[in-house]
Amino acid sequence: MSSLSKFIIRQHRPYFYVAILIAAIALTFLIQRYVYLKETHIQQQQIKEYKQLNNLYQQLRNENEEMSKYILLSDSHLEDNKYELTLQKETIQQLEKQLSLQQEQLATLNKELLFYEMITQGDRPDKLQIRELNLRSDSLNSDIVHYQLVITQGKKINRALSGTIEMVSNMPQQETVILAEHPLHLRHVQLIEGQIKIIDQNVPKSITITIKQKKKTLLSQSFDWQLSPSSE
Repeated sequence: MSSLSKFIIRQHRPYFYVAILIAAIALTFLIQRYVYLKETHIQQQQIKEYKQLNNLYQQLRNENEEMSKYILLSDSHLEDNKYELTLQKETIQQLEKQLSLQQEQLATLNKELLFYEMITQGDRPDKLQIRELNLRSDSLNSDIVHYQLVITQGKKINRALSGTIEMVSNMPQQETVILAEHPLHLRHVQLIEGQIKIIDQNVPKSITITIKQKKKTLLSQSFDWQLSPSSE
């Protein structure tokens, strides 16, 4: 080797390094651009999804508000219907009570009419009579007995016959208990109704009806204890 070869001077190539630097910068820019576009795309996608979720939320919120209004309105209608139903039931119960009362009054009037017709159409005994004592058991309380007493007289009088009507129970132990007293106000027919309470299941053998005018006994009659079935 020649000794001169040791002293060969190589030319410096600056363009090569510049190209490498430019390429590195470009690559860095492209990478950053790609990352930026990727992040932008992701952000846009997230924004789109957020808007969709927000729209869905608003829709659900509106539906919830509508449903709440519907429920409130339904509750209001339900309360109104309950009130109307309660009012109807109370009205029906009142009408049933009135009907029952009218039926009892009609039965009483029919009873009075029947005996009045018996008196005015030939069957007219002049003397004072206890025509009927009807004892009827109570459908709800076995200790209660309803009674209906009919007193008649066919004598022509200007004023109604007045006095007192005494009801006495004759017990098995030969005891007597005053059950009730009613005023007598009789012209042709008098209908008397009331209740007898049985105490300690002591059922009377019979009932004696005594009609008095002042201290004078006008009529006294005994009836066996016989219960008719309840008509209620």
